[in-house]
Amino acid sequence: MGFYVYGLSVVFKPLAASLGLNRAATSVGAGLGSMTGGIVAPLSGWLVDHFGPKWVMFWGSLMMAAGMMLVYSIQSAWSYYLVWVLISAGGNLGMTIPMDKIIVEWFAKKRGLALSIKFTFIGLGGIILVPVITLLSLNYGWQAACVLWGVFLAAACLLVVLFIRQKGPQYYGLVPDGVESRALVHPTKGTSIRPEFHFTLKQAMGTAAFWIILIVTAGQALVGQSITVHTIPFLTDLGIDPVTAGVLMSMMIFFSIPTRVIFGVLSDRLKREQLRYLLGASIGVISVGITALLIAPGMISVYIFLLCFGIGSGIPVTLSVLMRGQYFGVKSFGKISGVHALMTAPVGLIAPIYAGWIFDSTGSYTFAFSSFAILAAACAVLICF
Repeated sequence: MGFYVYGLSVVFKPLAASLGLNRAATSVGAGLGSMTGGIVAPLSGWLVDHFGPKWVMFWGSLMMAAGMMLVYSIQSAWSYYLVWVLISAGGNLGMTIPMDKIIVEWFAKKRGLALSIKFTFIGLGGIILVPVITLLSLNYGWQAACVLWGVFLAAACLLVVLFIRQKGPQYYGLVPDGVESRALVHPTKGTSIRPEFHFTLKQAMGTAAFWIILIVTAGQALVGQSITVHTIPFLTDLGIDPVTAGVLMSMMIFFSIPTRVIFGVLSDRLKREQLRYLLGASIGVISVGITALLIAPGMISVYIFLLCFGIGSGIPVTLSVLMRGQYFGVKSFGKISGVHALMTAPVGLIAPIYAGWIFDSTGSYTFAFSSFAILAAACAVLICF
């Protein structure tokens, strides 16, 4: 998953140069990928809720691996877009909702920690992957780097077959961690361990919480996806060489690791209603980092920005998944998550293209980053309601 999240930023400039694309056109691939993920998500959620996660994970991951191997055949903008859509469809089918469903279903008392471990490993994958893909791209070409990672992912699909259970814990005569069997019938009111009710999709959509979490998730995704795709192009525009820029992006990802674990543990100790303030604070940190970069451009502000963005971007991903489980339960978790992804998909399409278009029009990311700072601050306030 680390490649899908961070890899495009690494190969962004060589890909654009080899296909003769400007930054807006290059960003279309990421936008189409996010849109595809949103379209695929409801199907993934329905399949997981009705049939279990195992084979959804397997075939989705294998599809992503096949797409990465097909990168070697890219010779035009359209072939690039089609291949990246396949990669995105596979990644979103196999690596998002199925994994989240497994975690929220098998863990209750330490659900936040379990989710944070998942996203920590995605971050660790990014830390390892970004410099490796950078070096592979410089020495063998960006297409060969993608193919090698596709082969690695295809081999890793065997782990799904060997270790993933098809059903939830009750099917095997078990209960989620830390939950006595009677707690499944009479969950403790007001705690973050287990939701009081298991909402259907229709019931969840009838609450204000559903729509506020949706809007904030979309806003955070717009900011996060845009900056993640354009981080290395932005750094190299400052005169930083590609290898150093890759190291700096790895540093940004590294900053997110401790906070993912710490806040995962902390979230398990908070009541459900308190999670919103934790999420608001983390998104607010992103706004602070972007503002520092805009007010005083320079290497010091770059480090401040990378620190704040790393810390702030890692936590919301975990907390938004956790809050869906805590507020609405696990019975229809896949469907609820799928609809969330579908409704935020247009944002994923627009976000990276918008940043690339601003650069192509003005020769700078300043206006785009300014709007991101304002949007992040607004989302930080909104989630508190």
